[in-house]
Formats: sequence, structure tokens, C-alpha cells
Amino acid sequence: MSKKQTDFLTLSEEVISELKGLGYMDSSLTNYRRLYRRVGSFMEEHAVKEYSPDWGKAFIDEYYPCDNDRRRMVSLMIRRIDDYLNDIPYRCHRAMKKPNVPPTFAGLLDDYQEYCKGIGNKPETVRIKKDFCLIFLQFLSDIGCNNIFEITAEIVAKSCLNYTNKDGYAVLRQFLRYLFEKSLISTDLSAIVPHHKRRQNVPSVFTPEEIKKMEDTITLDTPTGKRNLAILLLITRIGLRSGDIAELKLSSIDFSSSHVDLIQQKTGEPLSVFMPECVSSALKAHISINDPSLMDGYVFHSMSAPYGNLTTSIIRHIVKVCIVSAGIDVKGKKHGPHAFRSSLASNLVSGGTSYDTVRKILGHTDPDAVKHYVKTDIERLRKCALSPPEPTGVFLDLLCGRRHI
Repeated sequence: MSKKQTDFLTLSEEVISELKGLGYMDSSLTNYRRLYRRVGSFMEEHAVKEYSPDWGKAFIDEYYPCDNDRRRMVSLMIRRIDDYLNDIPYRCHRAMKKPNVPPTFAGLLDDYQEYCKGIGNKPETVRIKKDFCLIFLQFLSDIGCNNIFEITAEIVAKSCLNYTNKDGYAVLRQFLRYLFEKSLISTDLSAIVPHHKRRQNVPSVFTPEEIKKMEDTITLDTPTGKRNLAILLLITRIGLRSGDIAELKLSSIDFSSSHVDLIQQKTGEPLSVFMPECVSSALKAHISINDPSLMDGYVFHSMSAPYGNLTTSIIRHIVKVCIVSAGIDVKGKKHGPHAFRSSLASNLVSGGTSYDTVRKILGHTDPDAVKHYVKTDIERLRKCALSPPEPTGVFLDLLCGRRHI
């Protein structure tokens, strides 16, 4: 092993500095920092002072036991730490070949990006659209089509084969409509591009009885218990994300109106949500015995020196302990804090609460964002089921075995 510093905080910052020097985007570096904070908290929970690759593997096995895309991505991020620690040169995990802008179409692409900005797309969205359009324009250049007016339905159809990420189809359709509306092509070819719909998994949810059982496992005879109950109720009763709980400030809580007002960490959008009495009481009980540690303005802190504000990793650990203590079967279910945000939404929808009210509670801006939670309400869906007609004719003969295909 290298003689590099094995203090994890120092080590992770050195890795991030190296990635920054390699041109990684700020959003990617933020994801690395977020994950490395979780690893650091994991080591603190196990009283580990120095990092080693074995602890990186233990972290992955603990939080990402399934062999899926998320585990592979986290494994890559941990490998960056391990490689740096062992003086292994930077290795790219895949060929990052990015098409260049064909000179013929450079001005066209610039105009399209300005159009996207004009309709309110955020910078990251504009960048993604640019990358997807580059695939199409590079294909045109490769086949010798240097005049946008010459593209045909056949060319568009063939270009679709170059998209390994089918999310690009929607961008290509919009780009072709833009070209038609600007009279840069004579025919609207957007209909040629196939539609691709992502598979939406049914969200993992827990029943109100299971959630209450979890809450009841917390004992309130210690400051840690009071803190953990307040955190759990913020998750289960008003659906706050763990990132928002970790960053929650005293100034965001108004006990007189029983509201929490904050700017969401994920979206940057404001959120104002009502606190039920149980949530308000739990927060008051926690704050009343933790005045010295609240001098920095944060509501939640670790219970041991140096008493820093809580991390999302510790919040996930609190939820996990409550699930285990309650003896709840989580087989086949996601069981992090976000699953209980989903549970709140599903239980509200099942109870007849309007989609718009649930959307406001969860802080979504998209009016359709919560509709997939209704998939979990099987009994309500049964009422929408239609009885099949009685079989007749050839179909009846097939069912009875009197006829064969």
C-alpha cells in the first residue's frame, strides 16, 4: 500500500481534486463528495480511523447488496479511492468518445441551444440536449449529408440506431420539429423517431401499521432517542428528504404556525409543509435538551464530539435500525428513508387525498409526479377492473378444445 495519507477526509479530497483536474463536471464532483461523506460516516459508525480497500468493499456490500447499475457506479467511485491510495494511475471505466461538432452545423447547434434557453431549459438540460443532437449531426456528417435541408425520413430512421440511450429520441424529435418550424427542412420528420418510455417500477411502500411499529421502537429516555424520533417523524409524517433533514435549520421551523419552510436541497425550490402535532412535539422535545449544540443553527447533530450537523448516512442508519428493531420484512423492498416518503404519498393517495395536495406536501413541481403512487393501491385498482365478456364463437371453441390453431 502507498504511504499516502489514509485519513479518509484528506484522502477523498485529494481524489476529488485529481478528478477536477481531469475535467470532471461540478455535478459529478458533487456526487463523489456526497458518496465519500457516506463512506466517512460508515467508518465513524464502526470506529475505523484509517481507510483501506476492505472498508470500501464493506460499505458497498452493506448499502448496495444487489448487483445493479447503482452498485456498479458506487463500486467505480470507491475504486477511484483505492487506485489513488495504491498509486494506480487513473483508469477510465469506459471509452468516453464524444462526437465533435461538424463545422457545417456549428451555427445551427448554437441557435438551437439559444432556443432551448429561451423556452426555460436549465443549463444542464441544454447541455444534455446538445450532446444528443451532436449524435445526429455527426451521423449526417459521416454519411456525407452536409446540408440540413437534404435530410430524409430514411436518414432520420437510420440515425436512431446510433442512440444507445433511448432518452435521446425525445430530444431528436424536438430538434426536428425546431428545424421544421424554422423552415430549415421542408417536412416535419419528428414523427419518424420512435417513442421510448422508461420502465417505471412500482414504488416500495410500507403500511401505516408498519410505520407506527417502527416509530414505537424508539425509546425517549435519552437525547439520542428524542433526536431519532424527531427525524423519523419528519420522514414518515411529512415526507422530508434526508438531505433536507440533514440541512434543516432552526430558522426553518415555525412552531406558532406549525410549519416547516425551507429550500429543497434537491430541486432548489421552496417548500412549506404543515407539521402534525406529533412532529411538532418531537421537535420541541429534541431542541429543548440540545441548546448548546444548536448554536450553529442546525437542528440535528451527532451525539458525540465534535457534534457536527448530521449527515444523510446517519439518517439512513437510524431508519435501518428502526426497521430491524420493529422486525419488519423488507425482502424485495427498498427500505431507505425515501421509501417512507413514497409510503406517505401512497397512503395519502389511497386515503383519497388529491394528487395536487400530495404533490405540494412532497414539494414536486410536476403535476403528474405523484400519479405513479396509485399503482400500489391494489384494492382501489380492483374497483376499476372491467369484467371480461363471456366467450363466444371461435374463441369459445378454442377454450373448450373443440378447435385448434
